[in-house]
Amino acid sequence: MYEKDALYTNLKGEIHLAPAAAPNAPTLTLACKLNRQPGDQRRDAEHNYLIAGSENGQIVFWDVRQPKDILTVFNETQTDSINSIDFKGSMLLAGSEDESLAVYNLMEKDETECVDLIVSAEQPVRMVRFMDGDQLFYENYRGVGVYDFDSGIRRFEHVFPNSVS
Repeated sequence: MYEKDALYTNLKGEIHLAPAAAPNAPTLTLACKLNRQPGDQRRDAEHNYLIAGSENGQIVFWDVRQPKDILTVFNETQTDSINSIDFKGSMLLAGSEDESLAVYNLMEKDETECVDLIVSAEQPVRMVRFMDGDQLFYENYRGVGVYDFDSGIRRFEHVFPNSVS
């Protein structure tokens, strides 16, 4: 980060970086959960990763124990801005401007092998969250929905009145 770079958060609790050195560069959506206890050696997303989704559709991973080195970059599955990310255990959920919801199993090594689910939200995705069990919540420009990723069934969908169709 440069001296004049700005970090800011939005109402969803996501952290964004607005680089001053390159004002036209993509901003980043970050997710990070650090709640390890001393001596905890777990290797799942909630404990060791800083994950950033960018405006060019990339998802970038760092290990917080060695932050100078990028672990990996996902750049094949989603093709437009990553607007929101969440993770639970070794599962990463990403919502994109390309209307996709993608669930990645981070225990796999390669991006193409770790995609567990990719489904259309039928509108650009604004926000995603894992819920209890195997359900995920999403908000798009038209409304909100709950998707059960084990059964592949959209359990709930609510369209906002006067929303964009």
